[in-house]
Amino acid sequence: MKVISSRRYKLTIKVYEVSPAEAARTMEFIRATQELCYLYYVLMYYGGVRVRHAVRLIESFRPEEEVFIEMLGDYAQRLTCYDSFCRYYLGVKGGKPCEWVYFPKELLKLLNKYEGIKRDEKAITRHAIRHNLLRPKYLRKINWRYCVKTIKDKDVCRFIQSRLGELKVSETRYGDLLEEADQEYPKLVDMLNSLIKG
Repeated sequence: MKVISSRRYKLTIKVYEVSPAEAARTMEFIRATQELCYLYYVLMYYGGVRVRHAVRLIESFRPEEEVFIEMLGDYAQRLTCYDSFCRYYLGVKGGKPCEWVYFPKELLKLLNKYEGIKRDEKAITRHAIRHNLLRPKYLRKINWRYCVKTIKDKDVCRFIQSRLGELKVSETRYGDLLEEADQEYPKLVDMLNSLIKG
């Protein structure tokens, strides 16, 4: 039998350094110039979601719709709100999944305003490049960095960001993780607020 040698390549580690000042400058500029783009950015910043999922959330936002949620084993409304935050069941499976999107409750007004509107996710990145702003992909990284600093259990951070393939738990613990994420998420919001609001 012939032996085919595998490829040899060097593994490099990339470090993403994003200062809180840069994130604050970006948010301030986008809020003043492009409200819809600002909504995408804050969903990514506070929810740790990818740009495609932020776009999909706004495009298909139906807060009162009841759907079957597999991990709960029951029907429930997509939107659940508490005192200071909400979570929305997006339910994207396969590929890059996104089960829940967490965000501060104050964003509901903007979500209702732009409900049903869709933008090309590449256009959002081009807008950032054109104005020398923080790229959308870095918001998920910022969220992760401060989530693991704020919340002791990394599995809760993985759950908030829908990194379900990385969870070190069985499916039976998903319900527990949902409850833990609901309890811990306000701490993350406070931390992220302090970075961009001073």
